[in-house]
Amino acid sequence: MVHSEVVYEKTEWHRVYLFYVFFELALGVFLGILGFSNLGKTGEASGWHLVLSVILLVWAVVLFCIGSRLEIRVTGENLEVTLGLGWKNKTIPLPAMESLKAVAVPFMDRKNRKDAWCCGPMALQISYNDDEVFRLGTSEPDVLASVLKKDRPGIPLEEAEPAGSN
Repeated sequence: MVHSEVVYEKTEWHRVYLFYVFFELALGVFLGILGFSNLGKTGEASGWHLVLSVILLVWAVVLFCIGSRLEIRVTGENLEVTLGLGWKNKTIPLPAMESLKAVAVPFMDRKNRKDAWCCGPMALQISYNDDEVFRLGTSEPDVLASVLKKDRPGIPLEEAEPAGSN
């Protein structure tokens, strides 16, 4: 990513992923302790505890690296988004943006990760390049929208639907 002057920067954490990471870490450590405590005893099968512990600990690290963090950055020319530790990046030029809209993200969309860029209950929906729509999950979509509007004054901000509507 080309970096010019950073106007806005925010890091969001995906709480569901963090829950999975901490749960797997705790379970992996518990199984590791259980496996090591039974290592020298006759008749005790501790090997599978250790193997499962290693698998859980490695998977917890992988989950943390690929999807628990979302970094949002607005420069003078682009909106830059990075998921995880950089495995997935997206850059949208500010002149290509056509409209902005604060939207609520249903829990199942966040849980199933159909829209990997949403980490919380709110998102900023960005329409760009005539037909593309990008939902960027942030805890403060209004602040992000105002920063984008300041850098690109002609972009319209659509009203969000009231809560509870379909």
